[in-house]
Amino acid sequence: MSDLQTILDRHAAATPGPHSVDVIDDHLGRPDSREWLITDLARDQYGNNAVHFGQDEATARFVAAAFTDVPVLAARLQKAEKILATMEDLLDHGAVLSSDFGEVAADLRKALELEGAE
Repeated sequence: MSDLQTILDRHAAATPGPHSVDVIDDHLGRPDSREWLITDLARDQYGNNAVHFGQDEATARFVAAAFTDVPVLAARLQKAEKILATMEDLLDHGAVLSSDFGEVAADLRKALELEGAE
């Protein structure tokens, strides 16, 4: 199993997203009174299924976004792997000249774009 497949399997086994970041605030206006959390992140086994990040809002937002970002990145990498495998196969069989790789390189660049992952 490839490293990419391991990542996809971990994502599939996790509590489905997307997840949102929430804040607990004592409403006193102090920045240190805020505690950032992702609700519904862990499976609800004990009645409390939020994961707390203390005052680290940036990490909370990164983890929450990973549930949608990882599949997009994985889809692009899978496309790139297929294109590279095709390129290698064509080279192995002498079916292409190096000048043919301009079009293939454009396909590879397109596959690595983050917009519109399949």
